[in-house]
Amino acid sequence: MTKTIETKSVSRRSLLKGGAVAAGAVAGSLAAPAVLAQEQVVLKMQAAWGGGIFLEDAKHYVDRVNAMGGKDLKIDLLSVNSVVKTSQMQDAVHRGVLDAAHYVPAYWYSKSPVASLFG
Repeated sequence: MTKTIETKSVSRRSLLKGGAVAAGAVAGSLAAPAVLAQEQVVLKMQAAWGGGIFLEDAKHYVDRVNAMGGKDLKIDLLSVNSVVKTSQMQDAVHRGVLDAAHYVPAYWYSKSPVASLFG
């Protein structure tokens, strides 16, 4: 008695389809650890207010963003003049010293007179 061995022939189409699926799986698995390994992003935002309703608004904004950001994003609200003077806040954000500034556009008048129309 002789045994008959059946062999499957692999078509070019099935080979390419399987290769594409495997390549997609590898690419997806390589990208996933980078996303999972990110540390918490902490942004520094300086307020132009020493107190009052505008500072309360800034605090409410920070609280809402921190609640939505969970462990991934946090904003540290810095008090007036803690890093730079109020008149220098826009330049500090531009240079990367601060990540954000909470103030009115009227302070931008030295950079653009049109800014006074918005605050």
